[in-house]
Amino acid sequence: MKTNQISVKVKGLAPIMFDKFYSQSKGDAARPPKDKFYLNNNIISLPVDNIWAFLTCQRTGCIRIFEGKAFMDYYRACQSFIRVTSSDFISLIDDEDKPIEFDDFKSRTYIYTTNVIVGTGKHISRNVISRPVLNLPWSAKFDLLLIENDAINIGKLKGWIESGGILIGLGNGRPRYGRFVVVEWDEK
Repeated sequence: MKTNQISVKVKGLAPIMFDKFYSQSKGDAARPPKDKFYLNNNIISLPVDNIWAFLTCQRTGCIRIFEGKAFMDYYRACQSFIRVTSSDFISLIDDEDKPIEFDDFKSRTYIYTTNVIVGTGKHISRNVISRPVLNLPWSAKFDLLLIENDAINIGKLKGWIESGGILIGLGNGRPRYGRFVVVEWDEK
């Protein structure tokens, strides 16, 4: 089987929103917006799992959106034949390829606050949520490993990422936030 190492650079088309996972059992639902960023030494980052979710999320991932009823076949193939080989966190970078540092909501970042309806039936309530957002311009570089197989070849993977960048996006609040275009695709 052919193995492909791919270096990808994406450039944001929309600001990117964050909502870092936390354990609700700790009772910190009112945590400050800064704590909802993924910060790696004060650099705004995405966990590698965000790229993985972009590809494979069962509700809104590329394979669910683009492959429809064949989703589970592609899901299994993705689990077996695709790896994100970048480090645990992918630093977001500016137009000069420099990592973007958190600026304490002064210029590059802001807080988006809105009402959301949660619950079902008689247990519906309104909650106010606040999410941190990184303004444009932002980009990200990450590396993939693809072992070609009967279901996924290099063209299909590239198509998912290119189309998914427009239709799905990265981060939270997708696709309004986090949309991107692929600006570099280097196969090795």
